[in-house]
Amino acid sequence: MTEYSTSNLSVSAFLLVREFALDRLEERGETIFFVFRDSQGIGREVVNEYYGNAVVSVRAFVAALKVCRDRLFERKRESQFQGKETNENSHRPAGR
Repeated sequence: MTEYSTSNLSVSAFLLVREFALDRLEERGETIFFVFRDSQGIGREVVNEYYGNAVVSVRAFVAALKVCRDRLFERKRESQFQGKETNENSHRPAGR
């Protein structure tokens, strides 16, 4: 399967507006990449359209930005709390 990945939030939103399927988020060091399915192999061309000031619906772009931001924050929260104990009793003072 062909994929296109980017760490740019705005480019990711544009790809969503252009109906690319967001497959997953992938960490590479401290950077998180949005990985899209690109079965037609046109990801680079579509991103070039973005940088060439392509016209899309503002409403659709803002909605896609929200989706990307939410996924990014969700991933960061998962990474932040990975391996930490979530048992409520672990936060109680000793002797109670």
